[in-house]
Amino acid sequence: MIFKNIFRKTSTRESEILFPLNYLTSNFQHLTNLSDSGSMLDLGDDLIVNEIKKGTWEKGSVYFWTKICTSFKFDNIYDIGAYSGIYGILAHHSRRGSPKIRFIEANPFVYNRLVINLRLNKINTISAKWTAISELLDSTIELSCRLSPSEISTASRADSVHNDEGYKVVCPNDNIEHFCMAMKGTMLTKIDIEGAEVELVNGLLRQYENSTLVCLVEILTEKNFKKIVKIASKYGFSLFSINEKDNSLGALFGYRESSEDRNYLLFSDKATSIYRVII
Repeated sequence: MIFKNIFRKTSTRESEILFPLNYLTSNFQHLTNLSDSGSMLDLGDDLIVNEIKKGTWEKGSVYFWTKICTSFKFDNIYDIGAYSGIYGILAHHSRRGSPKIRFIEANPFVYNRLVINLRLNKINTISAKWTAISELLDSTIELSCRLSPSEISTASRADSVHNDEGYKVVCPNDNIEHFCMAMKGTMLTKIDIEGAEVELVNGLLRQYENSTLVCLVEILTEKNFKKIVKIASKYGFSLFSINEKDNSLGALFGYRESSEDRNYLLFSDKATSIYRVII
């Protein structure tokens, strides 16, 4: 399938409408010394920027993500399911050392916004990759996506499930096993891939069983939660829930149905010292 004119063109005037990320991080003491925490294009159609402005978006997750970035050096930082890039951009502005930062996004419309945001933050766009990550060996994959007149479209699942209210696109595909086997060195990653997280978490944890990995992952369903708990136990990882309201980590007492508390932190055995510092 060949895409024609699917990427939204942004005028110079539109590019000047910016949303400063220090609006989000201003309440976090460990970021107050940053001279510039970054900017994102704000045309009123970015779901995350809109939620940030309402004060309803993943405060606890951002707190721990940025605290880890500012406190520890990693060889790699990956934002998988990057959407418009907020986690990776925050990592870029708060990182220690010179980690390789990569942005992965499957939805072509959202990927276009991601590239714009990287340019606004003077991040080389070569660090962004338009691709899905799945168990398939195929070089392309069909995505079922949603559109709203007032919002950037979002991928509903990285597979061929049809969404009658949306549309289908074909995008490049990376095989999970090949993707994970290429990972070398210490790793901090965020995974938000709309229900397809189990396979990727399994591949990453297997690869990093004896290395340093910290993984922030959104677990979308109770079924996936139970699978990831078993995977974490198998490879010796510690799994903690994130309380988005009071910036705390908790022990697991089962899956939380609240859409505001679906993010979890995974620590490999060699990353337990990181956990001790950030709590």
